[in-house]
Amino acid sequence: MPHLRFPGRSRIERLWRKSTEVLVDIGQYADPRSVSVSGALITAANDRPELARRMHAWTFDFNDRIKRELASEFPDNDDMTLNAVATGIAGMFFNSDALVSLGGMKQLHDASKQAALLLVSVLEE
Repeated sequence: MPHLRFPGRSRIERLWRKSTEVLVDIGQYADPRSVSVSGALITAANDRPELARRMHAWTFDFNDRIKRELASEFPDNDDMTLNAVATGIAGMFFNSDALVSLGGMKQLHDASKQAALLLVSVLEE
């Protein structure tokens, strides 16, 4: 994945655009049918070890991609902190993802964006 730069913006604003906007505002970007498929795969993985292994790998890869983006923007942070922030953002994504079929969740999505921004701000300290 190419590394994007947004000139004239603080690091946190660039990261907001790159990660939190897309990851957390899932109501705007997600297809409810795709969400249903991923939910069905996760449920089916309960008694299908190979599927569980693949979903496990996909989930950790997703988290690792977020962590790599964070590390590229905030290289002075240790791996444990980067992983914690990435996991928090991923958790908000999965929470929003699970609720997209309900519709009308703007208040939750807005609060999730704010929470993601607060998490990212820890890396600037």
